[in-house]
Amino acid sequence: MQSVKIDRLEIRLKGTSPGVARSAAAGLGNEVLGQLSKRSGPSEKKPAKTIDLDTLETVRGTRSSDLRRAIAARIVESITS
Repeated sequence: MQSVKIDRLEIRLKGTSPGVARSAAAGLGNEVLGQLSKRSGPSEKKPAKTIDLDTLETVRGTRSSDLRRAIAARIVESITS
């Protein structure tokens, strides 16, 4: 059985309200797991010490669920590709 261990996750948000940021982060783990479960085939990726997800552009008024989904997609992409 494969596993993913994330010791620390640091996300810097600019122009996002604290409430939206908290709400987006609250379900991030479940969103990452959900997106990982939809991937086919095992990843042979070696452990990474740091993953830089670069800048994620959002528009004003972005919902927390959309932000959470986009952040999770970047995390999943970086650990599976």
